[in-house]
Amino acid sequence: MALDIDIAANLRPLLRSEYDELVETGALEGARVELLQGVLVEVTPQGVPHTAALVTLHRMFAPLLQRGYDLRVQFPLAAGPADEPEPDLAVVEARDPWEGHPSTAALVVEAAYSSQRMDLGYKARLYASAGVPDYWVVDLAARRVLVHREPGADGYAAVHVLVPGETVAPLVAPDLAVEVARVVGRA
Repeated sequence: MALDIDIAANLRPLLRSEYDELVETGALEGARVELLQGVLVEVTPQGVPHTAALVTLHRMFAPLLQRGYDLRVQFPLAAGPADEPEPDLAVVEARDPWEGHPSTAALVVEAAYSSQRMDLGYKARLYASAGVPDYWVVDLAARRVLVHREPGADGYAAVHVLVPGETVAPLVAPDLAVEVARVVGRA
């Protein structure tokens, strides 16, 4: 028997605190999801290019560990009351991890092979609103890195598209230049 109600009209976004409670109770065990706009969104499985890009960046950013930062790989970021994305890589100020998830980062990196629409759309606006000054999207399909800077209420004011042959350095560590070709892989 079909229900005679407008399901969409009766939906309420899940709050980050409710999501965290579901995680703590084990209700989401085995589910590969993140909370975006109060909705549980499935996370795309990772292929070799995705993993290779993150391993490369992790190795290149390892010196940040000695400079008062933590490298968080696919860990939650408490970006808003209904948002808890799990960025592929976040560089955050070192702090007691028992204090909860950080709400911002010095740098966030998302590696995208098929998730460009989300990473360049909603997540770019989300990270800008969370005050992330440096947001990179490693577009593996197009072999480029899109560097977002100057966050504001409506997103990032500056977006630079970098291709193999160019380099980029995080704002927090201008001496750690990254060769785009090393991150996006071989042609």
